[in-house]
Amino acid sequence: RIFSAGERPPRVLFITSRFTTVLQHVIRSLSDAFAQAGCPVRTLIEGRDAERLSGEEIVAAVAGHKPDLVVQLDHTRPELGDLLPDRIPFACWIQDRLPKLFKPEFISKLKRNDLTFAMWPGIRADCLAAGYKEVWMLPAAADTATYAKPDRMRPEYACDVAFVSNISAPTPEARYPGLVERAVETMTA
Repeated sequence: RIFSAGERPPRVLFITSRFTTVLQHVIRSLSDAFAQAGCPVRTLIEGRDAERLSGEEIVAAVAGHKPDLVVQLDHTRPELGDLLPDRIPFACWIQDRLPKLFKPEFISKLKRNDLTFAMWPGIRADCLAAGYKEVWMLPAAADTATYAKPDRMRPEYACDVAFVSNISAPTPEARYPGLVERAVETMTA
């Protein structure tokens, strides 16, 4: 539980895009988890394939939902310009090494209420080297209600742990030495 009994649960606004391969689904899972914890949530996403989120939509969502926290993956608050008040904490969970995340003009504008999380230790190290003041680790997680349905699992895919990634060149082990060993150690500890 992320708030005390009797306390008003925090309102969370998630911003994502339907034009992502994975991130929109990660946001949906995060939103579901916060909602299950009792938090009022709202997810801002384009309504149709021919649309993009506008600044007006973001401002309206903030005014209507009155979030205590805004969460967006692979985007920092400075990318949004002045659309969000500084008083609202903004959490960026970096999952990919997108060039814009390492631009000095954005990093230099990060403030006290801008929280940065990295999915991988290598991304955290890259962020710190690029000038981020603080970056916390937030490894991947899975919603067991969605991803652990043994009754629907095909026998040939039965396993204790499944790892899905877009790391393909040359191999995950070559790109991140020790990844498999560390994963096994963590899961068997």
